[in-house]
Amino acid sequence: MLHRPTARRSRRATALVALTLTATALAPAAADAAKTPKRIVAFSPFIANTLATLNVKPVAVGSPIGGSYKLSSKLRGVPRLTLSHPKGANLEDLITLKPDLVLSSPNWRQGTKDIKARKITVIDGWDPQRLATVVPDVEKIAKRVGKVSAGAKLVKKIRADVKKAKKGITAHPRVLLVLGVGNSTSAFMPSTWGGDMIKQAGGELLTDGLKGQSLAGASGGFAPLSDEEVLARNPDVIIAVPHGAPSSIAQTTKNLANRAGWKNTTAARNGRVYVSDPDTLLQASVDPGAVIAKIRREYLKN
Repeated sequence: MLHRPTARRSRRATALVALTLTATALAPAAADAAKTPKRIVAFSPFIANTLATLNVKPVAVGSPIGGSYKLSSKLRGVPRLTLSHPKGANLEDLITLKPDLVLSSPNWRQGTKDIKARKITVIDGWDPQRLATVVPDVEKIAKRVGKVSAGAKLVKKIRADVKKAKKGITAHPRVLLVLGVGNSTSAFMPSTWGGDMIKQAGGELLTDGLKGQSLAGASGGFAPLSDEEVLARNPDVIIAVPHGAPSSIAQTTKNLANRAGWKNTTAARNGRVYVSDPDTLLQASVDPGAVIAKIRREYLKN
């Protein structure tokens, strides 16, 4: 009889410990769930498309002036937020969306301080500039929005597609990747998304000796390029990317396709001057394998 109360107290203590341990284990999960953002604004196409692939619908997607970027069909109907250099979104327009998280980009970093001053959480470092940071950035985004499992599946697909796209490279043509704005031209440096994609696809990027400068929000990513410089480097392939206001793109494209100063290059003589759409080489893609495959198939032919 003397042992029964002790046994009951022991059982109660055990149950209490179990409940405490369960509550402790659930606390971080509950806290994480509470922190999962509900109203996300995505400034870049990469971030917006990553969210769409993870089945997360942002309340708005950035629309840079002069941009013509491909967005997932899952983002159809999502409001567009106009972005302009150097700071990105108009603060008043952004505030009306009541975001609890803004996923920005290094291209719009000048505006980060102003957004934070309005007590809005903003992250501007998860928009990759090179292939090597695509997977880490996808993983960070997936974790932040509570989609770790879906993020892992996406990462697996990205790695497999890139490996397949790079298989069997047999030639390494010498390439100049050129940004055209009006009549001005600049070379994509290796630090840019487009420059890195050319290298990943097997091209030799002809930028040695060029000095990159900031352009369109990209720090040090582009180097001024004269026709004389293009002729001196004499690339096997020239890939030109038109950029600017929508009203000027058609004329810029025409100028690049028929640029007289390039006619004596090996590329022009062999009919290997190409004009790309800006979406493929100016902005990071959540499907880099498809980008590499397109460059190899349409431009490098390697």
